[in-house]
Amino acid sequence: MGTNNYDNQKARALLYSLGIQPYLRGYQTTLLALECIAENPECVCAAWKEIYLPTAERLQCEAATVEAAIRRASERAWKTHPALLNEISSEKLVRRPQVRIFLLTLYYACCTEE
Repeated sequence: MGTNNYDNQKARALLYSLGIQPYLRGYQTTLLALECIAENPECVCAAWKEIYLPTAERLQCEAATVEAAIRRASERAWKTHPALLNEISSEKLVRRPQVRIFLLTLYYACCTEE
């Protein structure tokens, strides 16, 4: 069985397709959060400590700001392209996914198998 490799370029293209443009705060924040997940996919279980805090340090802001930016990105994706979000999700979404689910959905959609 191969290993999954996170593809940052694929993540950038996917965010763009979901309506999350590079000029939005959630764009860069989400990319940095995805990099944290790529280093350790289990870190989603402790999202605040393992994703939001390190991302906040890199962006020189508060962890709550990171969580809010990713939440707004998921809201935008849900309003702009819910069909695409459902397509890449492992389960049927009937409402906007929670931040952790949104990040995991993006992460696995941006992984390539080796």
